[in-house]
Amino acid sequence: MGPKIMNNFLVIFIGTIISILLTITTFPLGNYSPDWIFLFIIYWLIAIPTLYSYPLIWFVGILADVTLGSILGMNALSFLILSYLVKKNYKSLRYFTTVQQSLIILIIITIKITILIFIDDMAETSIYDRSAYWSGLISALIWPIIFYGLRHIRRKYNIVWLSSMPKVSIPVNRK
Repeated sequence: MGPKIMNNFLVIFIGTIISILLTITTFPLGNYSPDWIFLFIIYWLIAIPTLYSYPLIWFVGILADVTLGSILGMNALSFLILSYLVKKNYKSLRYFTTVQQSLIILIIITIKITILIFIDDMAETSIYDRSAYWSGLISALIWPIIFYGLRHIRRKYNIVWLSSMPKVSIPVNRK
C-alpha cells in the first residue's frame, strides 16, 4: 500500500489545533512550558516554507495571544518577525543536525521572548518577566522530539512542497 496523501491545509489546521492544545495542557508548568505553537511553525517553515504564509502566521499569532491571554498582537508580531528570518534561512537550517537546530531554536525563542518582554514593558503590563527565558531552553531541549515526530507525520502522509508555479515545457525546434 502506497503512502497516504493528506491535504496541506488540513495538516496546518490540525497541527495548529494540537499545538494550541499542548500549550493549554502545559499551562501548569508556567515558564517551564515549551513554546509549542512556535515550534510547530518553525518545523513547517524549515520543512516546507510555502506551507505557512505570513498572513497565516499572523493569524496563528493572534490565536496564541488569545490562548495565552497576552496583549493582542504581541505574539503575532514576534511570530511574524522571526518566521521571516527562519523562512529566509530555511535552506541552511535544513542541513543542520538536530543538535545544531536546537541551538538555533534556543536563540530564536530567546529573541522572541526578548521582543515579548520589550512590548510588555512598553505597555506597562506584567505578563512576561525574565523567568520566561526558561521556555526557550525547554523548547530547545524538546526540539528533537518535535522535529522527528512532525517529520514522521510529513513522510507518512506524503506532505510535499507544492510549487505555486506550474512547470511548463517549451518545445525546442531543432533542425
